[in-house]
Amino acid sequence: MIYGEDIGLSPDLDQASGLAVARDALRARVGARRFLTDPEKREAVGY
Repeated sequence: MIYGEDIGLSPDLDQASGLAVARDALRARVGARRFLTDPEKREAVGY
């Protein structure tokens, strides 16, 4: 630690084009669940 702070990196997985198919499938499955509220659906897909 040069500056006395912890530094961390985290990828933006929404920008990873290789994960688009899996991401779209997850959103479709969660979106089809009528028993979940909209806030619950957003949380389930990471928003």
